[in-house]
Amino acid sequence: MLTSVESGGGQQAYDEGYDLAEEGRHVEAIEAFRRAAEVGHPDALLGWGNSLYALDRNAEAAQVFARAEAEGDVSAVLNLGLALDATGDREAAELAYRRAHDAGDPKARAVLADLWRWHGRPDDARALLREAAERGDPYAAGYLGCWLYLDADHGLQHGGEREAESVIEALLRAGAEVDDDACGDLGWLLRRRGDLDEAEQVLRTGHERGALDCSIKLAFLLEEDRGDVAAAEVVLRVAVEGGERNAYNNLANLLCDRGLLLEAERLYREGAARGDAVARQNLRRLRRDHHRQLGRAHRREHRRTSQTEASRVRCRFLVSKDGGEAVAVE
Repeated sequence: MLTSVESGGGQQAYDEGYDLAEEGRHVEAIEAFRRAAEVGHPDALLGWGNSLYALDRNAEAAQVFARAEAEGDVSAVLNLGLALDATGDREAAELAYRRAHDAGDPKARAVLADLWRWHGRPDDARALLREAAERGDPYAAGYLGCWLYLDADHGLQHGGEREAESVIEALLRAGAEVDDDACGDLGWLLRRRGDLDEAEQVLRTGHERGALDCSIKLAFLLEEDRGDVAAAEVVLRVAVEGGERNAYNNLANLLCDRGLLLEAERLYREGAARGDAVARQNLRRLRRDHHRQLGRAHRREHRRTSQTEASRVRCRFLVSKDGGEAVAVE
């Protein structure tokens, strides 16, 4: 006799949870993953924990990830560490990261180094990442490259140490295919150096795979360096659809320059609601400097909306072919 999973019940519930989670509907996804877990779907606990974690229900997520680990899912161990770290239990998080590393999770070393970096052991963190990068670990190389790039950022802007820059570039290149931040930083380093063609290629590659930081940087390059505002707008609209917080402000800036104040106002407002202080500041500036234009635009929009609503209920008149009376149709 087939089990529920084999007969499709567990898979159907899991697929439902997966689709809901992709849409950001994590409360509903949790219920679907729970149903799938009840009938033994092998990936349901991981999905369940991920949705709890997305809702900042970190203690609950840790319990579910721990259950998944106990049932043999090694892919849940790193996530267990992240959930424990979010609850403030760094000691237990570090142990989970170490178990994930021992189990062969390629991201565990970089996450462990991140824990050390921010909690008093930066030298140990750098040493761990350097050793891993030298062994060909792209995740460690990308993380270390981003870290060193951030530390050297001020110097690089003023033509800093060429040897140091070459080391950073090599690390970023090693990690760019697996680390979106490394891809974005590599593109920006190349742009600052004047290698615009390669910078655009690197950033476009990241943009096309959904790396939203690359999208922001690509749009800046297209607008400022290429003068292609239309292409920059296309990129930013994709980033807005992806939920990149800074994209709302940047796209609104472009639209302001084109005189599209209503849409710009909406985008500033959405960016501000997502916590972007620059968008909030620009929204105030827009309303202060363009209050009359905005007022007229809002009135025009209101009239258009009213006319559209009216047209939906207005009778249409059909005339018969023989010239008979018109018939009113709702």
